[in-house]
Amino acid sequence: HLKSIEIETYKRELVAQIKNSYFQYLMALENIKIYENAQTLVQKNVKINESLLENGKGLHVRVLRAKTELEQVTSQLNNAKLSSQNAQYYFNFLLNKPLNSEIQAEFNPLILINEIIQDSTSYDVQNREELKMIQSGKDIYTTKLKMQKQFYTPNVSAFADLGNQSENFKFNQNSLYYLIGLQVKVPIFNRPQKFKLQQTQIDLKLSDLQLDQTTKQLSLGLEMSKNDLKTTITNYLLSLKQQETSASYFRLIEKGYQEGIFTLIEYIDARNQWTISQTLVNINTFKVLQSKVSVERQAASFNISQ
Repeated sequence: HLKSIEIETYKRELVAQIKNSYFQYLMALENIKIYENAQTLVQKNVKINESLLENGKGLHVRVLRAKTELEQVTSQLNNAKLSSQNAQYYFNFLLNKPLNSEIQAEFNPLILINEIIQDSTSYDVQNREELKMIQSGKDIYTTKLKMQKQFYTPNVSAFADLGNQSENFKFNQNSLYYLIGLQVKVPIFNRPQKFKLQQTQIDLKLSDLQLDQTTKQLSLGLEMSKNDLKTTITNYLLSLKQQETSASYFRLIEKGYQEGIFTLIEYIDARNQWTISQTLVNINTFKVLQSKVSVERQAASFNISQ
């Protein structure tokens, strides 16, 4: 029974790792899209500045600055692709599949996030396998204590002997006999057994203390995970507002830059803010999902028999 509980614990931990690695893979894919979009914008800016320079209306320094920005974004894109590949390898490793196996990425995180935000489930740690193991150990000591206490229970036994004293199988009233008796055994002097009983009582008390301490530790971990989830949700909602503001700011600067109102530096700064806000939303999106996995793991709420 204890071994089966250990297997359940391993399964639950594996489920959490698989979920987190999958979310890590999806986050890397979304980062690739963000940096590809940024690369397109920067490439367009490079072409505009090169065209202005050819027509005698631009400066060479602006072309160099735009190309530097392109190299930076390209480097960020390459890092995102590398992260995606590594996440793919690790996810397939957890599933015991070939590392290059294709991963289905049609999952929509926004649907799950809305469910998480509206979730009002009350979580506790009573389903944790660690507590089940301690409780099973406690039950074993309880049974052992009962067995050892039975050693001091008096043993009562009775016997009856029936016989015949005749010769040559001659039976009569005088040849028959019977003998009956009653025996009582009371174990009083057995110090080794007494010490075993005391040790088992100590082990049982230690199990109670361990159960209480472990319950408190697991409850602390659960509460911390719940607080972390609340924080990630708050940060996610704030990053959405930041993304909306930075997108509007970029569109305004981009239009003014094309009309010659704003400088290249202002354009680059606005583009960077927009890209950063997008990546921040992406990161916070999957932080919410991973924080939910942590709460799920701490509360042992996932049905591992699915």
